[in-house]
Amino acid sequence: MLPTFTAAIINPGGEGSVSSSFDHQSISVCPNCEDERPGAYCAHCGQNDRDYMRSAWLVAGDYFRDTFEVDSRVFRTLKLLFFKPGQLSMEFSRNRRARYLSPVRLFLFISFVHFGLLALLTAKSPASGTPESSPSDLVFPFPMSVPEIDSIFSEEPTEDQLTTARARLNPEQRDRLDDILGRGADDLNRKIVASFLATETGESDGMRTILSRLMIEIYHDPGKLIERTSRWASIIPVVSLPLYALSLAVAYFDRRRYFVEHVVLVVHMQCFSLVALTIPMFASRSAVGVVSWIGVSLAIVAYYMLALRRYFQEGWGTTVARWAAFAVLSACVSLGTGLALLLLT
Repeated sequence: MLPTFTAAIINPGGEGSVSSSFDHQSISVCPNCEDERPGAYCAHCGQNDRDYMRSAWLVAGDYFRDTFEVDSRVFRTLKLLFFKPGQLSMEFSRNRRARYLSPVRLFLFISFVHFGLLALLTAKSPASGTPESSPSDLVFPFPMSVPEIDSIFSEEPTEDQLTTARARLNPEQRDRLDDILGRGADDLNRKIVASFLATETGESDGMRTILSRLMIEIYHDPGKLIERTSRWASIIPVVSLPLYALSLAVAYFDRRRYFVEHVVLVVHMQCFSLVALTIPMFASRSAVGVVSWIGVSLAIVAYYMLALRRYFQEGWGTTVARWAAFAVLSACVSLGTGLALLLLT
């Protein structure tokens, strides 16, 4: 059999040879290095056999497939991601990677879809915040009568308190404070800020400075703050991912896992969270919307616990305790990142 096969390669037309289609279809010349290419990829330089001198639609499809690896791996990956929490991360730790989307590409793809929808829905929503408006429904999610509001926010700061408060602010925030205080006496945002300034004691307090700046940022233009928050929402998960992974490593400090394994597990859990949080974005601000947010939040908590239990192979009691530690640390990371973005931008 071996001599016959060799003879077929040397003399395809020879008697008793293997079909010559092997030479013309299976073996071709790589246009990049001019070496023989027996399959889809050149063994010498690695270039594939794809030809881009064709329809733009076909080229665009190849680009999309190369970028996001859109093939059977997508469905295999999403199946494990949604229906077997933690299993996809276990496959990565076992070095079974070729059959699934890489964690980075999966996160980028889901983030692209999620924040694209978020930007689209935010653009369609009506603008809610010129400085002249008083969005009391934003400040008070529960109904309050005017007398109740007046009884709570009725104090006015003294000149000394205003001077001390202004010293805590940067020049831009001082202008915003002047704009707030210059509004009508019935403006709700002005009442809230004035009542807060009336509690100024004059002591050197770093936390008081942070709160003062937050009050100005929030109540000067709540609508603009919503738009900025929507933009930050696409930054915080990416910026905080290593810190979330560090929080998970701290919660499971005794398991001796590599840090990259914690990163991958956090990435997969974050992917599920982004998909789940897409659902309430289409709900209104009615009771149905509130129920959808509560349901999705509970689903995310349950998913995280199931993922941690499957991945680390521990009992429910230990898993719940470690999840609680991880949740507290992650909340601190999110809060710190959000405050940093709010104060620095």
